[in-house]
Amino acid sequence: MRPISRKTFIKAGIVMTAALIFGTKENSENQFDEKGWTESVNSADRSLFYAPHVKDGIYFNPWMPMESKSILSLLKWKFKDSGTYTVEEEKFLPDMKMLSADYINSHDNFFTWIGHATVLVKASGTVFITDPVFGDIPLRERRVPSALSYDEASKLKGNVVVLLTHNHYDHLDKKSIMAFPEGTEFIVPIGLKQTIADMISSDVKEMDWWDVLNISGIKVSFLPSQHWSKRTLLDTNRSLWGSYIIDTGKKRILVRPKSKSAGCLRTHHF
Repeated sequence: MRPISRKTFIKAGIVMTAALIFGTKENSENQFDEKGWTESVNSADRSLFYAPHVKDGIYFNPWMPMESKSILSLLKWKFKDSGTYTVEEEKFLPDMKMLSADYINSHDNFFTWIGHATVLVKASGTVFITDPVFGDIPLRERRVPSALSYDEASKLKGNVVVLLTHNHYDHLDKKSIMAFPEGTEFIVPIGLKQTIADMISSDVKEMDWWDVLNISGIKVSFLPSQHWSKRTLLDTNRSLWGSYIIDTGKKRILVRPKSKSAGCLRTHHF
């Protein structure tokens, strides 16, 4: 391997320093405009939800194009928020109680928030888990520990189905994917099948927007969502993203790509 020259090292240092300065700098002009966002959403042509959304292998939102995300915007997002809470804010952190495989295997018809974007739904004997991340979250500080561990996930029995909304690292985690027992079924957006196949030998099904699967009497629909995908420097929007509706017959549960660190880690039966 050729050693890195001092000149190259200095250039890289300058670029990284500039990026960090940019990332930590406040820019009021780039603050989120809630009013403008609401107006753009309300003015969107709903018929475009059914429009073509891929061209030359690149997926896109046909109703409201997403602006491209640069490495500088990622660094700004990462370093802008200190990630610390005030004493008052700490009071609103959700309670957390660890969930065991024994409980999941022996109970039915319930759902619970595991943490970050991970939700577990047990319906008619089938376990659905969305965007499983049981450990640290890449590029983000985990505010609440996962209520399900790698070890407990490996002990799940019966029909286990993993639903992935997109390929960002805080939603698609290799270690968590590999923790599931043999026979777990994976449902992913179109374009993401090979990524999972490279991680684990299992049944993987791809879904496009508006596709519907019937899994042991449970209807799973894949719906459009305003988001984007990227896992490496060269695969921006090379796979789709979206939301799921899990229709148990008793409840309809919506799962969407944007995670929220709010709520309470409690189990709700239906």
